[in-house]
Amino acid sequence: MTSKTRIIGLLAIGIGVLAAIGAGKLVSDHRKARLEDAFRMLTAGVERLNASDATAAQRQFRQSIDDFRGAGRDPVLALHHAFAARLRASASPLREVREVSLPDSRKGETLLALALADDSSLLAVATTQRLLCLRIENERWAQWTLPRPIESAGALHVDSATGRAFVVVGDDGRLLTADCRAPGASLVATASVTRNQAAVAWVDADEFMAWVAPAKPAGTQVNIAARPLPGARGEPIEMRVTFPGDANSLFADAAVIHSIAKVGENILLFYGDANLLNDSDLRDESVLVISIDEPDRQTNRLVFPAFADEERGGKVRWLSTHVRRLLPASAPGRVYALTEGPPGVAILGPDAKPIDLHHDSLFSTEYRDGREIYDLSVRSSGSVAGMEVSHRRTGTRLHYQLPWRFKRAPAVAVISREGRHIVIANDTGDVLLIDVSISPS
Repeated sequence: MTSKTRIIGLLAIGIGVLAAIGAGKLVSDHRKARLEDAFRMLTAGVERLNASDATAAQRQFRQSIDDFRGAGRDPVLALHHAFAARLRASASPLREVREVSLPDSRKGETLLALALADDSSLLAVATTQRLLCLRIENERWAQWTLPRPIESAGALHVDSATGRAFVVVGDDGRLLTADCRAPGASLVATASVTRNQAAVAWVDADEFMAWVAPAKPAGTQVNIAARPLPGARGEPIEMRVTFPGDANSLFADAAVIHSIAKVGENILLFYGDANLLNDSDLRDESVLVISIDEPDRQTNRLVFPAFADEERGGKVRWLSTHVRRLLPASAPGRVYALTEGPPGVAILGPDAKPIDLHHDSLFSTEYRDGREIYDLSVRSSGSVAGMEVSHRRTGTRLHYQLPWRFKRAPAVAVISREGRHIVIANDTGDVLLIDVSISPS
């Protein structure tokens, strides 16, 4: 029996033990300490496994089992733990991992965005030329050619109940709808709500509404519109809000809105400088918080202050992180913001102040299991994709490399709300599907 085979057997025993323990609350400092010890051993084991040191990994995993036995089970960490080990220890193809590519690839086509249905049965993909849906169970694609090529998908959503996919085109504010379970049905397009101007958008999956605002408002007035998604009940909403008067005085060019979201009963507009680099002007990123019930009630907050960066030769540039898109997996009381400069995912609190920043992350979310909270993040470093699972109470972080084997580097990702389905893709349409809900045999 090889050391890798022994690891698989040991992990299977460990997962069986964890599943049998139950999810009870830690009732003593002793049990809490054992849990923390278990996490440390688990982390050390994964690190050794990442370094191809199977013997040391086996020793660390064996020590962690006894500590987990008395501390309570952890389903997400257990699944990720077993899955990470299987990636390295199994020579046979893994049913947890599937590689697919967009059908009928087209010259010059670029993948823009991904979206998973709540039940992870459907994957929606927006490209510069098409809207596609994948029925994950049988890997069947449906596709629709867009009325004209686009450069930006302002928002993308797919609904598990109706089977419909919705994309708000960032180029002009149109809403496009397709029925993923009826491939022969036509793509439905609505009129632009931003008068064919560039738009930022957010799909409220709970209320089945699309919120849209112009990316480049004229003057200090911004028209925000909400439209019921096709097939949903509801009345259109029109809001006219006042953009901060000092915003445009800070920059050489008029300020632009980078992103919009509806969080609770508020609308968030993230805005800043239109230029990514500027040698003389400050480039703060701010958020305008607007009450839906009382649009005149507004709060303006600084999110990311600008900072000076000195290049070689002594030239100074002013830089600022800005919010490119708000992720739909945002948890209550938190906002997950896809950022640039540096690229990653910023976790913002209810006051829009940064709590944490996952550098080089493609997508992040959180998973709650009773009192336990885990932060999940898909990262990209060059041509390598990795997964990070951290336990918020102990601060333990598990890192492991995902089996990305395509030539082009990963560019976009999405994680299901329960954290057990992960999808990663590159801009040419290669897609990696990972299902960690399948228990190892």
